[in-house]
Amino acid sequence: MREITGIIHWAPFDGQVISLEPIEYGPGKEAEVFGGCFVCIPDTEGPELAEPYVDIHIFEDFWFTGLGPDQVATVAAALRAHADRLDREIRPRLIAYRDDWTAHHYQ
Repeated sequence: MREITGIIHWAPFDGQVISLEPIEYGPGKEAEVFGGCFVCIPDTEGPELAEPYVDIHIFEDFWFTGLGPDQVATVAAALRAHADRLDREIRPRLIAYRDDWTAHHYQ
C-alpha cells in the first residue's frame, strides 16, 4: 500500500509594511510585520497540530506559532489595545515632551 506523507497545507497572508529608520537597516528600508500563514499538517505524528493553525511573523526571526482561533483573537486584541494606547497615550505624551524640550532648549 502506498501513502502520501509529508503534506503541508500552507496559505500566506500579508502583513503591514513599515518604514525602518534605525541605522542597522538603512534609511528608507521597509519591512513587513504581522504577516503570516495558515498551516495544516494533516498526517502529523509529532508536536505539530493536525488541525489548521496560524503562524504570525512578528519581525525578522520572531514568530507567534501554532495559534488557534482563540489565540489569534488574543493577539488581535492585544495589538488593537496597544495601537489605541500608542495613539491615545504615548503620542500625546511625546508631543508634550517635544513641546517641553523646545520651550527649554531652543531659546
